[in-house]
Amino acid sequence: MALVALTEEDGSWQRLKADWRRQCEAFNEDFDSYGLATFSVLDPLAAEGHPKTDVYGFFVREECQMICETNRTMLPGYDGHVLRVRNMTFAPKYDFEDQPLDSYGSALVGLFGGVVGLSDSALAPARHIKFHLRSPADRTFFQALCTPLLRIPIFDTAEVKGAWLYVTKKQ
Repeated sequence: MALVALTEEDGSWQRLKADWRRQCEAFNEDFDSYGLATFSVLDPLAAEGHPKTDVYGFFVREECQMICETNRTMLPGYDGHVLRVRNMTFAPKYDFEDQPLDSYGSALVGLFGGVVGLSDSALAPARHIKFHLRSPADRTFFQALCTPLLRIPIFDTAEVKGAWLYVTKKQ
C-alpha cells in the first residue's frame, strides 16, 4: 500500500486516467462524465503543479483505489501549516460494482495513514491535518475512528466537525 504523487510530467496521471477509463468502459459508463468535477480541479494540478499542492493516488499493489488533492497552507486559527485533503474520489469500481465494506474502509485508512506520512515529509511540516469528507458515510467512519486515533501517541486532537475531519499531531 502506498500513497503516490501523480503528475503529467512522469506520466503517472495519464496512466491513472487510462486505467480508470478502462474501468468505466467495463461498466458501460462514460469516463468523460465520471468524476467531472474532481478531474476539472485535479487535471491542472497534475499538469502544472503548484508549490504547495499535489495530486496523490492511494495504491494497493499496482491498482489505484482513490485519488485526492493535498495542499499545505496557513489558515487563521492555526499555529502552523495545515495539510488539507480535498477532492477524494474512489476508483470507478467502487461506484459501479459492489465492493466489500472492508475494502472501502481499508482505502480510507490507507489514505489517512499516507497523508499523516506526507505531513512529515513531502508537504512537511504540517502539524494540523484536515480531511474534507465526501459523504455522510465517510463522516460516520472517521467519527468512529477519532477515539482510537487519540490512543496513538502522535495525535493530540481528532474530531469531526461538519464535513471535515480535524487532526492535530503532538509537538
